[in-house]
Amino acid sequence: MKKTLLVTGATGFIGRAVCRRFRSDYRLVTLARHRRPGQYPQETFVQMDITDENAVRQVCETYVPDVVVHCAGLAHLGIFSSRCSKISDQINSLAAKNLAYHAGAIHPDVQFIHLSSISVYGERFDTEWMHETSPCYPAGSYAQSKYHAENHLIQLYDTRCLNRLDILRLAPVYDRDWTLNLDKRVFGPAKLCYLRFGSGNQKMSALARENLVDFLAHRLTHAPAHRHWDIINVCDARPYSFNEMIQVFQSSCFQPQRPVLRVSLPALSLAAKLAGQMLRRHVDRINSFYDKLAKDMVCDNTLMLNTGFRPEYDICSVFFGQEQLN
Repeated sequence: MKKTLLVTGATGFIGRAVCRRFRSDYRLVTLARHRRPGQYPQETFVQMDITDENAVRQVCETYVPDVVVHCAGLAHLGIFSSRCSKISDQINSLAAKNLAYHAGAIHPDVQFIHLSSISVYGERFDTEWMHETSPCYPAGSYAQSKYHAENHLIQLYDTRCLNRLDILRLAPVYDRDWTLNLDKRVFGPAKLCYLRFGSGNQKMSALARENLVDFLAHRLTHAPAHRHWDIINVCDARPYSFNEMIQVFQSSCFQPQRPVLRVSLPALSLAAKLAGQMLRRHVDRINSFYDKLAKDMVCDNTLMLNTGFRPEYDICSVFFGQEQLN
């Protein structure tokens, strides 16, 4: 008999890929706020608000999932909105807590996989790379809400409501049809040009969507059967420089041909300082923008590799098949 796999955020960028991968291997129960026409004919679909605790409890009691992959979340909300922090906390933090609580209450050995973000580390690094044991200084409502969710889930583990918990801190996820997380590092407004900040040799970790789905499949097969909780950075095998991203985009039919304009780091720093003086309430967030463009943002994937998983895809194979740049 197939195990029951519950996927939240099933109509989202990551959730859709998760559902495609596991549709034939599990009894799939998918949750989303909005249903897309013609989607998910082969599994149980529940249209619901993930912040509705009564609805979450009812779904868990009805379907008793053996595995939960919690993809639902809110990432792209106006960063200076006064409502941003409250909404992010409701969707990214409290919803995760309620889902885990009710899933664990009905099935204590449920395997709960929570998709978090490397943004929880912030940009204040004590070491060159972000390691799972590095201190977290989340900046902005999204990163803070993800960090709060992690703490809620660990508390549920400590109280034995959950016995099998994986917190996956994802590097910025991309696919050739959805590149927003990469675009923000190399494109100017409206994609009118590419921007090379400083030398362009700054590196960032990123995560091909197919590598994420592959790792989930690997983890569902190889996760410890005993009681455990783990935090694991998930990213491609290697980081990418901004120059490499620009080169890939320019050579790809999936992105426009545009001129490359250089922006000096001193000019970028001055702009950040001026913006911080005008928007003092958001100075930490503004400083984080500067750090993302001026510094390396690389996470240590040693723990991921130690599970036996090897990422198959990288930015070149995603945009050019198996071709590599000359």
